Amino acid sequence: MELLRLLDRPIAFQRSFVRIGAGVTGALLLSQLVYWTNRADNEEGWVYKTQEEWEEETGLSRYEQEGARKKLRSLGLLQERKQGLPAKLFYRIDIPVLYQLLGVTSLDVEFPHTSMGKTTKPVGGKPANNHTETTTDIPPNPQGGETAKVNFQEVAEAFNEILGNRLPTVQQLNDKRKRQIKKLVAELHEPTVEAVRAYFEAFAQSANSFYFGDNKRGWRASFDYLLRSDTLTKTREGAL
Repeated sequence: MELLRLLDRPIAFQRSFVRIGAGVTGALLLSQLVYWTNRADNEEGWVYKTQEEWEEETGLSRYEQEGARKKLRSLGLLQERKQGLPAKLFYRIDIPVLYQLLGVTSLDVEFPHTSMGKTTKPVGGKPANNHTETTTDIPPNPQGGETAKVNFQEVAEAFNEILGNRLPTVQQLNDKRKRQIKKLVAELHEPTVEAVRAYFEAFAQSANSFYFGDNKRGWRASFDYLLRSDTLTKTREGAL
């Protein structure tokens, strides 16, 4: 029990970042970048971190980091630049974009412009111990099941990318599955593929080993299982 007490510390994680489409891995990386941005020793907010340092701090592998960075760049949240010889990769949050996505309507601070000529120093030190829970909120769609065009193939690809190494992959999309996808999307907080990805990632993070074959029958959850409304509800409520 003493070991469990030592391990009883949740990961620093801003759940609101999942809601804006960053996904679980993107939200984790962004949360850590926010931490270091507030401690950057330059006015422009650029932070230098190696892949090894990101992995040590977040647990994200190189592949997961690249996927998270790609997602954050697509949202306009992450700026990157290389500087120096040998070149080092620096990161910066586009704070006005972050505020906009979070629904903040007014900014009470000024954000400096980029000055590519100014050298920034690596940020060092250890992360703080103020942590938040890793439970991921997937709020219902406030628009009450708004009908939206859904790219069914992207939904299937998201499932295969996030869960394909642990669950049976999606090989085809028939009409029944397309109807189930439409129904699922209508129950999410926004009718987008990004919201579906957040749901799949939340399931991957919170579901116990039973859903991945650790049971007497060897049963595993499937794509169709995750499309069910009750599975979404269980994931939201942490009842898996």
